[in-house]
Amino acid sequence: MEEMLQNLLQSGMDLFVDIGRYALPVLAFLIVFRCLFSLLRNRPRVVTLGILVNGANGDEFPLDHWETSIGRNKTCDIFLAYNTISRFHAVLSRRRQGWVVFDTYSKTGVYVNGNKIDHKSPVYDGDSIMMGNVVLFLRAPDSPPPAGWRPSLEEETPPEPSTGFAPPAIKEPLYEPPTPAPAPQVFEDIRSQRAPALVNELTGDVFYLPKKSNLIGRSSEADITLPVPVVSARHARLSQYEDGWVIEDLSSRAGTIVNGRQISGPQTLFDGDRIVLAGVPLQFFEDYAG
Repeated sequence: MEEMLQNLLQSGMDLFVDIGRYALPVLAFLIVFRCLFSLLRNRPRVVTLGILVNGANGDEFPLDHWETSIGRNKTCDIFLAYNTISRFHAVLSRRRQGWVVFDTYSKTGVYVNGNKIDHKSPVYDGDSIMMGNVVLFLRAPDSPPPAGWRPSLEEETPPEPSTGFAPPAIKEPLYEPPTPAPAPQVFEDIRSQRAPALVNELTGDVFYLPKKSNLIGRSSEADITLPVPVVSARHARLSQYEDGWVIEDLSSRAGTIVNGRQISGPQTLFDGDRIVLAGVPLQFFEDYAG
């Protein structure tokens, strides 16, 4: 009797093993096939939540993720190859309440609408985000700014802002048409055509420096007017001394950058130096010939 039971159990085990040997692989294949079919059929569509626009060259960076990393490292979602940008500079996150930018312990900090943030700050449609010498503008129509979000910019904006960059009015002409004169006088008139100037690298506008001390800013009273919202009303001053030209930042919100480095005091300028004021690139010429 016991031998019969053992034979019956052994036969059952053998049958179970034989069934499992073929049934389990088939079952596994069906499960994998079902999972792949569900993934392909229900794959979510790519939705652009917003756009970041580079204020210097107009490059657009679509925001397709709930969190977007920004930095100089190529593994970041938005790669910015600038020396003033940290490897992992910031993170732009989409939350239930709206967009939030985080400063991930960068060296030069993160500025929203010209104000330096403390670790994080909300951002809305049209806000500027400055990192190093790069100014990015957020385009997110579904996140309009609340009332009074940018009061400082609205109060400081002139009543009738100009529509573009324009050289300041010069009280005394730098150059007068030459009159018939001996050869030495003609030589002096040719030399008088050259003058120190700042050239806007984006628009090609030329800002001559008619004074020993020239105020640069967004205000209409400045000697060189830059009607850009993130430029302070009194941003910087460019002065001429016996040893040459010197630029200094007037406690502006976005700071002044010379040759890729933000200055903290008076900085001597040399011919060809590059100046960036809140994303506006200017090149300095001691002897500009037009």
